[in-house]
Amino acid sequence: MNRSSLRGISSYQDVDVSTKIAYANSLELTEMLFNGLSEALAKAEGHFAREETEARGIAISRCLKILGGLQSSLCFDKGKDLAKNLSDIYDYCSRQLLKANINCDIHAVREVKGLIDELNSAWELLPELMKNDPVAKAS
Repeated sequence: MNRSSLRGISSYQDVDVSTKIAYANSLELTEMLFNGLSEALAKAEGHFAREETEARGIAISRCLKILGGLQSSLCFDKGKDLAKNLSDIYDYCSRQLLKANINCDIHAVREVKGLIDELNSAWELLPELMKNDPVAKAS
C-alpha cells in the first residue's frame, strides 16, 4: 500500500474515533482506551519481533500516552482502593514498557499486554453488570 492510501486510512480512522468519542459515555470512553491500548501493544509486539526500532518507539509512546489517559481518568474519591490498584497497575505497565523499549525486551511487552487484556475483559463486562444490578449504579 502506498503512503497516500495509508494517510487516507489513517484519516478515516481518526474521524471514526472522533465521532465515537463525541457520543460515548465514560464507560465507553474507557473501553475505547483499552481497545486502543491493546491495538498499540500488538503493534509494538510486532515491531519488536521485526526489529523495527523507530516504529517500536512510536508504538510504545502511544501505549504510554493511553496509559496516562487511563490513569488520569481515575476518580480516587469515589473509587478508593480500586482506583489506587488500577493506578498502580498502569504505573507498573508504563515502567515495564519503558524498560522493554530500552532493553529490547518483547517479553515485557507481552506481560503488559496480558495484564491489559485482563483489565479490558473486566471493563467489557461492566456495562452488562450495571444494567442488571441497580445497586452498582448508585455506588
